[in-house]
Amino acid sequence: RRERERRKAEEALLATQEALEERMERLTVRRVPLGVDRLGRRYWWGLGGYKAALLVETLVGPGMASVWGALGSEDAVASLMDSLETRGMRELELKKALGKALPAMAASFKRAQREREERDGGGGTGGSQPRGERPQKGLPPERVQPSRRGKPADPKDEPAVAAGGGA
Repeated sequence: RRERERRKAEEALLATQEALEERMERLTVRRVPLGVDRLGRRYWWGLGGYKAALLVETLVGPGMASVWGALGSEDAVASLMDSLETRGMRELELKKALGKALPAMAASFKRAQREREERDGGGGTGGSQPRGERPQKGLPPERVQPSRRGKPADPKDEPAVAAGGGA
């Protein structure tokens, strides 16, 4: 009985904490990146209240246009941290900032993953296909690469070549 009450209290506390975090996210605007790496890429988390991924801003071209990327898992952020060179001040500071924010990032990444699963089909409950066999949404269709003759390379159209047939 006590265990059940404790579990209910923990769930209520977690729900309250998440609601407060959401309110704070709406009120907070990050103006300074977490840090910069040796290539000048800026790393942002919580930019405009978006905490589902660590955003990577790369400035390219003569007009210095921003190109954005995202790291959306704890493993990806951990790999980034492992790749940072701590002998330089920029990457040392970035690694410290990422290490400090990693627990909160991991919780946000998991929450975002749960929300995606619920939105996309109930989070693995039911369904006709196992999770690994479901088609991924949002991916471009496979492209057929053109052959050197200018026609699409289709294995059915190519003549069969005998193995070990030489030139």
